[in-house]
Amino acid sequence: MSGAPTIAYGLDLDGNLATVVRARRRGRAIHLETLASRQPLQALADTLHSLAAEQARGKAAIAVAAPAQDSVVRTLNAPFASLAKARAVLPSLLDVQLPFPLEQCACHFILAPQPRGEPVRATAVAMPSERVTALLASLKTSGIDPDILDHEAVALWRQADPAADEPTVVLYLGEERTVAVSGRGEPTAV
Repeated sequence: MSGAPTIAYGLDLDGNLATVVRARRRGRAIHLETLASRQPLQALADTLHSLAAEQARGKAAIAVAAPAQDSVVRTLNAPFASLAKARAVLPSLLDVQLPFPLEQCACHFILAPQPRGEPVRATAVAMPSERVTALLASLKTSGIDPDILDHEAVALWRQADPAADEPTVVLYLGEERTVAVSGRGEPTAV
């Protein structure tokens, strides 16, 4: 097989319960299927082993969301219209807003679509490196080695696909956590 995988699995873990969703690309269409919904993690051992085998063969990618309570999301406004200049200052703009040192975290900047010539606006997500390491180790004990670690709030917002000018609130009510995301506008683009 050449190129990117045509299958992606998304795993949502809420305590000991897991939801597994498969997205399969066929031509230009993407077909979604829920393989397990809020099932005990132990009951999904065979499913997780099968996913890992597909991943090892390069046929599938696995994505897991990092819990919102373990990380920080900030909106940043760079004083430049140039993407290159903005990328250079975004870490400094984020650093002054974090409750922990920038050097001790993993961070990512998601650039929002912007009119030409307007200052760059970005959504920054950051998580202490020790929490990333602990999360990945915990996932590995369950047989999960994700290719993508997304931020839970950002993933919820993207899936909500809110109208461009309408204020929107997205709620996730789980067994062990609740996440609320609010904003206005299109989901941000990487």
